[in-house]
Amino acid sequence: MIAARFKVGDRVKARATIGRVRVGTLGTIRRVFTSIPNTYDVQFDDYPSPWMMQRRELERVAGVPQPDRERTASTS
Repeated sequence: MIAARFKVGDRVKARATIGRVRVGTLGTIRRVFTSIPNTYDVQFDDYPSPWMMQRRELERVAGVPQPDRERTASTS
């Protein structure tokens, strides 16, 4: 089954290991590319830079809050 389309702000997890992003890593959709079909810019919780991902590589997750990046940065 192909994953449903995502919108900015949706919480997702990686369905496969792609580069340094491991399967199951949680992230947030930051941008929907209109020039590249079914492609999204995802800010994963454990990585400082967003990753470009295909829809088939992502799965929607519900009820998972976004990380508090400001608090995390100030405590390290």
